[in-house]
Amino acid sequence: MSSQPLATLGFTPTIWKRVFAEYLWQNRKIRYFEMQIIEQSKLTSVQKNRIVELWNAEYPENLAFSEVSGFDVYLNERPNQKHFLLMSAANEIIGWVCAFEREGARWFAIIIDERHQGKGFGVKLIDTLKAAKNQFFGWVIDHSDSRKSNGETYQSPLGFYRKLGFTVHESERIEKDGISGVKIEWKK
Repeated sequence: MSSQPLATLGFTPTIWKRVFAEYLWQNRKIRYFEMQIIEQSKLTSVQKNRIVELWNAEYPENLAFSEVSGFDVYLNERPNQKHFLLMSAANEIIGWVCAFEREGARWFAIIIDERHQGKGFGVKLIDTLKAAKNQFFGWVIDHSDSRKSNGETYQSPLGFYRKLGFTVHESERIEKDGISGVKIEWKK
């Protein structure tokens, strides 16, 4: 990455909260990607279709939804939803996090398009949750034994959550559709 200040190159991005930017150094040129996080309580049918597409591509294949109606059932079982959509400059959903109520506490589910993982977008979505709540929980697949729908091995994101300061409750596990997960917690 160039050490030259980006403002001198003609870039004046807003970096924080709802709009942020990523700069990549490639072939001595800087490419600018603007991303936006949109918050809403309900998803449109187009948004649901895209999230199911991401879900089926990123999670192990035995957790895939064969139809959007299965995703609707998943959502309907999670009250008081708040959705945060990570939108590309082309207005495409490349990430999604949903906060919801379960067992008297705030929980979350998250997906980031594989092409955009490792670029800080998951951190931005988690930071959005952290700004809104003092504590929340999630289930995380803690092994890499499963296959994604494209045949690739699913990589557990547990290290990502540990790096962000989540507590892993090793004794609290979930078994579903041949997948094993562990409970995680973030608390201020």
